[in-house]
Amino acid sequence: ATMISPLSLLLGAILGFLSVVVSSLIPALRAGKVSPVEAMRQYGVEPSDFEVKGIVKGQSSSGEKIPLKLAKRNMRRNLRTTIISVISMTMAATLFIAFSYFAGNFDTERIARGVVKSDFSIRVASMYDDGPDEQTIEEILSFEDVQTVAAAKFITGRLLTEYEDRDLDNRSFATFSTPEAGMRATMVDNSGMYMALLAYNDLGIELMKTKVISGSIDLTRATSEPVIIIDIENSSRYGIEAGDKVLLKTYYLNESMVQVPVASEFVVAAVVQELPSVAYTVEGGILAACSDKIIESLRPENGDVHLTMMDYIDHYSYVDIYLRRGGDAKALESTIEEIADRYRNSTFISYSEYKKETEDAISTLSTLVYGLIAIVGFIGICGITNTINTTIILRRRELGILRAVGMTGKQLKAMLTYEGLIFGLISAVSSVVLGLILSYTVYSLLRSEMSHLNWSIPWIGIILAVAGAIGAGILTTLASSRKVTSLSITESIRTIE
Repeated sequence: ATMISPLSLLLGAILGFLSVVVSSLIPALRAGKVSPVEAMRQYGVEPSDFEVKGIVKGQSSSGEKIPLKLAKRNMRRNLRTTIISVISMTMAATLFIAFSYFAGNFDTERIARGVVKSDFSIRVASMYDDGPDEQTIEEILSFEDVQTVAAAKFITGRLLTEYEDRDLDNRSFATFSTPEAGMRATMVDNSGMYMALLAYNDLGIELMKTKVISGSIDLTRATSEPVIIIDIENSSRYGIEAGDKVLLKTYYLNESMVQVPVASEFVVAAVVQELPSVAYTVEGGILAACSDKIIESLRPENGDVHLTMMDYIDHYSYVDIYLRRGGDAKALESTIEEIADRYRNSTFISYSEYKKETEDAISTLSTLVYGLIAIVGFIGICGITNTINTTIILRRRELGILRAVGMTGKQLKAMLTYEGLIFGLISAVSSVVLGLILSYTVYSLLRSEMSHLNWSIPWIGIILAVAGAIGAGILTTLASSRKVTSLSITESIRTIE
C-alpha cells in the first residue's frame, strides 16, 4: 500500500487553508467597504460593481442618497405629523400670496381718478344750493397755470330709449283734485330709467371731443340741437349707441301743485371714454351730458308753473379744473379752495392730496394686514418647530441606533435637512396653488365693485412665499435636531424614562 507521508499531509492542509483564505479575500474586501446601514437594507441582494461604488458614496442601489431615502421613509411613517406641519406652513404662505396680489393691484392713480378726474374739483351738494357761476369760471381761468375748466349744471329726470313705450307718460304721474292733496304727491313715474343730466359749458364739451369712441362732437351742433353724450360704461350697460334717439323727461309743479312732465327728444351724438366730471346716480340710473345752452328745451312752455328744476340752473354743481402740464398745483390749491369756501355745502377735492391720502391709507392697511400675516406665520413656525422638536425627541433612540450602525453625523444632519426641505417643498407647492385660487376668487368677487382691480399673477409674493416656506422647513428642522445630534451614541440609545 502506498504510504502518505506526514509532510504531504501538512503541505496539503496548508495549501487548503491558503486556498480558502484567498477565495474569501475579495468578498471580504468588498464587504468591508459597505456601511452597516446599507448592509442591513441590501440583505439578500447581490450588488453589482456599480452599486458597490454607489454605496461607498452614500447611495442606495437605486442611486438615491441614503439620507434622502431615509428622510422620505420617515415622513411617510410619521404621516400625521407631516400633514400637521405642512398645513401650518401652507396657511401662512397662502395668505401672504393672496394679499400680495390684492396689495399689488392697488393702483392709487386709478383709485384717485375714480373720485376726481381733474387736478381740482368743486362740487355743490345740492342743485338747490348756491354755487359757482360764469363769473367764477372766468376768475379761475384767469390763473396762469389753469388750462381749462369743465363746469356742469345738474338736473334729474327720466330717460326713455326709442324701444320703450312712449305712451307710459300718459299714466306716469299723479293728478289731484285739490292743491292740498297735490302737495302730498310723490314721484310715481317709472317709465324708462332714472337720469342724472350734466349740462356742460363750452369748455366741457370741447374737452370731451378728445375722448370720443363712436359718433362725433361738434360744438355748434351741441349748443344748438338737442343732443346728448354718454360714456362707454352707460352705453354698454343699457345698449345705447351713437345715433340713437332718446326721450328726456323732467317735471314741474303747476299752480295747483300737480306734478307735470316735460318731454323732449334728444339724439345721442357720441359715446366717449369718460365724462370730465365724476358724478353719481342711483342704482339702475344713467348718467348723460349735454350743453348748458340746450337744456332750456326742458323748460315748461305754459305759464301755469309753480316750481321747476329749471329755476335752479343759474349755477354750476360740478366744476373741474385742469392745469397745464407742469403747472404748480401746490401753489394754486389754497386759492381754489378759498373759492370753493364761498359756497354753502360745497366740497373741494385736490387730486394730489386725495392720491396721497389714498396711498397713506393703503400703506397703513398693507402694514396692518402684513403684520397679521406675520403673526399667523410666526404662530405657524412655532407650531412646526414644536411638532418637529417633539417628533425628533421621540426619535432620539432611533437616531442613536442609526449612528451606532454606521450613519455618520454628516449623514444624519443631511437626512434631517432633507426632511425639512420636503416639508418646505410640499408647503410651497400647496401654498402657490391655494394662493392663486384664493387670489383669483378675490378678483372675481371684487372686480365689479373695484374697477382698478386687474388680474395678474403675484410673482413677487409667490417667490417670497416659496423661499420662506422652504427656508422655514429647513431651519426649524435643523434647530430642533441640534439637541439630538449633540448627544453621544450611548446617550441617544439609552431609553428615555
